[in-house]
Amino acid sequence: MKRSKIRGVVLTVAAALASAPAAAPVTAHAQAFPAPTQIGSGLASRALVAIAPGGKALAVWSVKAADGSYGAYWSQHVPGAAWTPPQIVFARSGSSLQLVMDAQGNATLAGVEPEGRLPGSIWYDDKPANGEWAGPYWAAFEGGGPPIILAGNAAGAQVIFYGAGGTEIDAVRRPPNAASGAWGKPELVARVARPSQIQLAAGAMDDAGDMVVAWEQSRQDCSTSPCNFDNHSVYAARELAAAPGWVASPRLTPVITPDPWVVSAVIDPLGRAGLLLQAGPTATMLQATRQQTSGTWGRLVPAYTDTSGGHPLLFGASIGPHDQATYAAVDIAATNGVLAGDGNIVRQSWNAPADLSLADASPPSAALAYAGTPQGGAALVWVDLDDTVRATLRTSATGAFLPAQTVIAGDGRTIAGTGAPRRSPAATAINAAGDAVVLYQQTDATGAQVSVYAATTN
Repeated sequence: MKRSKIRGVVLTVAAALASAPAAAPVTAHAQAFPAPTQIGSGLASRALVAIAPGGKALAVWSVKAADGSYGAYWSQHVPGAAWTPPQIVFARSGSSLQLVMDAQGNATLAGVEPEGRLPGSIWYDDKPANGEWAGPYWAAFEGGGPPIILAGNAAGAQVIFYGAGGTEIDAVRRPPNAASGAWGKPELVARVARPSQIQLAAGAMDDAGDMVVAWEQSRQDCSTSPCNFDNHSVYAARELAAAPGWVASPRLTPVITPDPWVVSAVIDPLGRAGLLLQAGPTATMLQATRQQTSGTWGRLVPAYTDTSGGHPLLFGASIGPHDQATYAAVDIAATNGVLAGDGNIVRQSWNAPADLSLADASPPSAALAYAGTPQGGAALVWVDLDDTVRATLRTSATGAFLPAQTVIAGDGRTIAGTGAPRRSPAATAINAAGDAVVLYQQTDATGAQVSVYAATTN
C-alpha cells in the first residue's frame, strides 16, 4: 500500500529521544518498583506502555480536550534515568489507540480516525528506537471504527485487525523491518450477511509471523430502537507464515444470550494457537480451546471454575515457552483475589491458579492490567478498594510470582459523588530480562483531572 501521509495535521515532536544516552548494558535486574513518577496530566484517557529488551520503556496516553477531541502525548524512560517530559504525538482516537514495540525498540502506534475527512479509517505512526515519530500515515481506508487490534513480533512484523460495517473482519499487515510503512492491501478474514453481525474480539502474532484472530458473531434485531444484539458465539481464523491464506474455523462455542463472550487469544512460537473464553462477564467458569498449527480446534475445556459463589473476570492471557499459556483474572467473590493460572494449550490441561493478592489489606477493585513475554515472564498491576496500587511479576515460566508489592499506598479517598477509588490500573509491560513498567491513572477529587503515573524496576 502506498505510504500516504495524513494532511492538515500539525505535529509537534521533540529531539529528546535522539539526544538521550544509549541504554547501558544491564547486568542485574531489580524486581522491586520504586516510587512512581507523574508523567502526564490533563483529562487523560487510554494509556499504553511497551518495553524493549534493553529496558527502554515508552509510554503513550491520549488526552481528551474540552471540545471532545483527542490528542496524545508520549514519554520514554531509559534505565537509570528519569522519564522524559511529555511530548505531543498525533492521535485523535482516544480509546482505540494501540501500541507495539519490536526487539530493537522500534515502536508503532495505531488508531481509528473518528471524524474528519475519512472517518473510520485506520492511521499509524512509527518511531525508530533512537528517533522521532515520523507520521502519521494511513494504513487502511476501509475501517469501520473501533475496536482495532495491532499485533507485532520481535522481528518487527505487524498486523492490524479491524471490523468493517459490522459484517467483516479485515487485516492489513507488513513484513519484518518494514519501518518504511510498507503495509499490504486489506485482506478479508471473515464476512457475514445481515441480520448477523461480527465484532472483533482478540488477535495475536508469534515471532515466526503466524497469526490468529477471533471474533464474535451475533444476531442484530432492529425491530426496536436502539438495535439489540443476541445469540453470541465465537469463531477464529488462522494464517501461518509458511502457508499464506486465512483459514476460518467453524463455530467454537455454544450460542449465549444476552451477554457477549469475553475472549483472549494466544499463539506460541511453534504456531499453535489457543483461546481463553468466558461465557459472559458473570459466568463462573473460564474455558479454553486450542488448535495445532492446522486442523480442527479442540473442544472447550474448563481452565478455572469459581466454586465460592462468585465469578472470575478475565483480563488477559499470554503464551510462554512453546505451549505454556498464562491467564490473569480477578475473582469476584468474598476475597476478590487477583489470579494467575497456567496451562498447556496442546494437552488442554490447566493448573489451579495462584492468588497473588493474599497480602492485600483491602480487596482489589475489578480492574487489572496484564502483560506477558514469550519466555513466560508476566507482570500485573491492580488497585485495591482503598486506592492502593499493587503490582507483581515473574521473570520466566519456571519462576514464581513475587509477593504483591505496594507501588503507592492508598488513603481511602474516592472520587466525589461516586465512592470509586481515585486510582485505576492503566497498563504494564515486561521484557525477557525481567525489566517491568507499570502505569496507573489518578483522578482528582472532582473527576475533572486524570493524571498518568509510571513506575519501573530499572
